[in-house]
Amino acid sequence: MITSYRMNQLQKSKRKSMYDRKKEQLGGHMGKLKNMKELNIHEYAEFQKEQFRKRRKEQKQRKVTLITAFAIVVLLSILLLWFLNDYDFGILKAPAFQ
Repeated sequence: MITSYRMNQLQKSKRKSMYDRKKEQLGGHMGKLKNMKELNIHEYAEFQKEQFRKRRKEQKQRKVTLITAFAIVVLLSILLLWFLNDYDFGILKAPAFQ
């Protein structure tokens, strides 16, 4: 029991925090990670505003993309229906079946 406790404490002491300043890490597509635990209130508020601004921009881009895709689908549907309405399907029938 004591051995497992000591081993557990040894493993915990070797862990590294993601905010470790010894080496700079990149966090995916977001860039360098910031330590939010050490920000004061004003810096955190500024960070939140920046995040909200980015989120609104992404939502706006997503909305524009969806509206554009929907408009293209509607236009293609209208063109297909117009084509099918005006097309003479009589030429496709074989004379042997008439």
